[in-house]
Amino acid sequence: MNFNKLKAKVIELNKTISQMCNDCHIEKSGFYRRFYNGSDKVTIKEIKIISKYLNLTHDEIMDIFFTENVAQHANL
Repeated sequence: MNFNKLKAKVIELNKTISQMCNDCHIEKSGFYRRFYNGSDKVTIKEIKIISKYLNLTHDEIMDIFFTENVAQHANL
């Protein structure tokens, strides 16, 4: 998960994380637990909702949400 890239996409749309959470019906504290702290698992449903909201391309989705996991599996 690359939180900085996600935040950059939000800012690019002249939005805030709070606005995005509100518009996507995602609890802000839960968002930070999952997306920033990594203490909770991010769901595919949340990724789909946020990706659609931010109009992310496939490559952007991979760069933002799957970078760490894909890199870890590539080293196996």
